[in-house]
Amino acid sequence: MLKNLTLIASLLISQYCIAQSPESLMEKIQRDHTHEKIYIHYDKESYVAGETIWFKAYLAEGFLPAAGSTSLYAELINDSGRVITKQILPVFKAAAIGQFNLVKNLRQGSYTVKAYTRKLMNFGTDRFYYHPINIYNPLTPQENKEEIKNSSVYFLPEGGNIIAGVKNVIAFKCTDSRGYPQEAEGKITDASGKEAATFSNTHNGMGKFEFIPIAGQTYTAQCTLGTNEKKSVLLPPVMNEGAALMVRNTAGRTSFEINKTNISSPDLMPEYILGVSENAVVFKVPVGGTNKIVNGLLPVEDLPSGILQITVFNKSHQPLAERLVFINSGDYIAKATMAPVLAGTSPRQKNTYLLNLADTLSGTFSVAVTDADTEVEDAASAENINTRLLLTSDLKGLIYNPDYYLESNDEIHTAALDLVMLTHGWRRYSWTEILANRFPAMSFKDVNYISPAGIAYDASTNMPLKNTELNVFVKTKDGLPDFMGILTDNEGAFKLDGLIFEDTAKFSFQKNTGNSKKVNLRLTSPTLSNMFYSPGTFRQGPRFLLPGTPQTTKIANSFNFSSSADTRGLLLDEVTINAKIKSKAQKFEKRYITGTLGENAKETLDFLTTPPNYPGNILDYLKVRVSGVYITGGPGTYQINYRNTRSMTGGPLQMNIFLNEVPVDINMVSTLLVSQVAMVKVYSTGVLSGVGGAIAIYTKRGSDFAPSGYTDLITAE
Repeated sequence: MLKNLTLIASLLISQYCIAQSPESLMEKIQRDHTHEKIYIHYDKESYVAGETIWFKAYLAEGFLPAAGSTSLYAELINDSGRVITKQILPVFKAAAIGQFNLVKNLRQGSYTVKAYTRKLMNFGTDRFYYHPINIYNPLTPQENKEEIKNSSVYFLPEGGNIIAGVKNVIAFKCTDSRGYPQEAEGKITDASGKEAATFSNTHNGMGKFEFIPIAGQTYTAQCTLGTNEKKSVLLPPVMNEGAALMVRNTAGRTSFEINKTNISSPDLMPEYILGVSENAVVFKVPVGGTNKIVNGLLPVEDLPSGILQITVFNKSHQPLAERLVFINSGDYIAKATMAPVLAGTSPRQKNTYLLNLADTLSGTFSVAVTDADTEVEDAASAENINTRLLLTSDLKGLIYNPDYYLESNDEIHTAALDLVMLTHGWRRYSWTEILANRFPAMSFKDVNYISPAGIAYDASTNMPLKNTELNVFVKTKDGLPDFMGILTDNEGAFKLDGLIFEDTAKFSFQKNTGNSKKVNLRLTSPTLSNMFYSPGTFRQGPRFLLPGTPQTTKIANSFNFSSSADTRGLLLDEVTINAKIKSKAQKFEKRYITGTLGENAKETLDFLTTPPNYPGNILDYLKVRVSGVYITGGPGTYQINYRNTRSMTGGPLQMNIFLNEVPVDINMVSTLLVSQVAMVKVYSTGVLSGVGGAIAIYTKRGSDFAPSGYTDLITAE
């Protein structure tokens, strides 16, 4: 018996060790803790007060469109962190469309667009989408204040540590107080002042150098930064032993070298390299053995584009060294051409362009057409959907002009992009957190669009209405009314799942059976805006144009308003307008009828002027009330024809059915209640009516909707 227990315990320990391997932990992250990335395409780079910021948001998860979120929250925040305006947008096919309407008196300043989903709230605000936007207002000019240009520089060893006695590669980056790149050069000295290496930036304040440090020594960078600013920076401490990792990308091949010359401790001995891309383990390369220096090629030729995290582990699955590499296979480029079909530069002249993809491609797209003369671009925030989803969303800090790094795949751009990999921290995850089994709680769940929930009570006993059918009438502002039936659960609770509407909606409830159909309600779901909340984080915006430039002059002209303008107006001569007052029925027709089916209806039933008190559906109501229209059958078997017209084969010729002037199947109107209908028109002839005639049903809109024939309704908004 003891042997069996020992065997079981050994199996459990073995399974536990396997479960804690980096590969299995990455499977858990990929399955349960992959966060979304957001990119927003704007119609312009900068705006003037009074304009509208039009935008389209794209959501991605891994290498695919995100499928886990139905709502996107977007805020416009000023430079003090106050939310100016916000929107909650429905997400369809991983995309959302919205706009911010800027008031005319909005103060000129640098604003930030912040966007996130409920799922992203589980990962902290630094994973949210942020984008700076300048908003100009010639009536409230704000000087372009000269910012403090104190520069900072930091040094990062390739692999994470400086190892004594072997060649080390040290990368560095120099920026001003805004995060913009600054020139940097200098030398590395030891504690005695002896020079060990020199350095100079090669791209946007970034660069790298090599040197062999001595055990026990401390090293300092003597720097000249920006405009001759002097600064001394202490390099990270030198480790007496460890694995030195170097990765190189030449001629499209990614090679590695691990130097373990001075390693004596088994805990510091490398065993394998793990490659991770978009939370998926893409390769595992063994590097154990007795060789002091291990060289090889990483199997990256078939990997998709994006950031690859390379980590060296020991036998106990503890990370020893780490490096980021960007894989640029070009697979994110969809080849297309855009050619003018009709082009004209005269005012208000029509232009037509044809966007032609080289291959069949399913997706959602957006195109912005702007006035290039008034565009104010800033290289610090210039990004496109490729750089956002593949690069900047996974790295910490400001990447200056990210568009540059993916505009070409030549040696110059590849080398510059590798400097970004060496100098920007990885913010996707930490092996320390993962190996300790510390994962986000994922307590914030997607709300499935708008999903009001509550508990229904009997109005007379105030007891929960358990397993009870309820009728719900939904009326949205300026939208079509709707009706649905729901069933409460064992506690009397209900949920209206996955609703989509703008502005406000009014819900009316009643029991489906019984003498008294009145119910009491207690709503349990929070408002949608309360479900989306985070601190008013904001980012540094781009700098304003200096006054007097051609662009600022054109911006002021586009504002089309002057603080000195005469606001008294002009007195017009008296004008007499004669008009014929439309009848109530004519007003209804103008609001509902577009004339698509023609104007020669044989019969019109107006349900708005004299609403019928009929609780059933519209087809049953029309059976004996429209001359010449024959309706037979019931739900699922309805047949409808006009004056018993027959086809050439002898069967009845079915009428065409139109709902709000859209052709539909008869079953789509069979559940439509009379209380939802505004008017019905019958056509005997017409192009769209066909030989068998047509019946057009129009449902009520906006304030016209008021459920009739139903009593004891309780409403909630």
